[in-house]
Amino acid sequence: MIDRIREKSKDGVTVFAPAKINLFLAVTSKRTDGYHELTTIMAKLGVGDLVRIEKNHHLKEPILSCPGFEELENRKNLVLVAVEKWLEKVGGERGYQIGLRKKIPSMSGLGGGSSDAVSALLGMNELCDHQLSISELKALAAEIGSDCPSFLDPGICLAEGRGEEISPIIASVTDDL
Repeated sequence: MIDRIREKSKDGVTVFAPAKINLFLAVTSKRTDGYHELTTIMAKLGVGDLVRIEKNHHLKEPILSCPGFEELENRKNLVLVAVEKWLEKVGGERGYQIGLRKKIPSMSGLGGGSSDAVSALLGMNELCDHQLSISELKALAAEIGSDCPSFLDPGICLAEGRGEEISPIIASVTDDL
């Protein structure tokens, strides 16, 4: 897995959340679970958001700030959903201040929310004593959103099923994408 950690200290970590583009997308039959079957080739880009997670012992639950995008500062934000799922799985202290610096436009189809969520999972894994395995992270990512698991693979990948079945095609991201 590519190292997306941009900065780390004892009490905080900053994680890069890359944007993605779909190089190919085919949506086919509707599944019994309400999702559609799809096949897509996704490429991660060299541009993206930054997720900063800091321990804050004065807080009773994780809180999110997103300067310039205050409408994203709510419990439905996938960053907070990811942190809550990680904490449910691992336990431990619940006081975290999360800062989200957006460069990926919301609702643009570039995977910003999903990438931010996976970056939050990676950040929690990096910051805390107990770490989840890659298979546990993929399972949590799939619970959060269909394309979330693809953000655990650094380069170009094939996604199938509802988007959670990932196969790497090219293992690393280049600045040319």
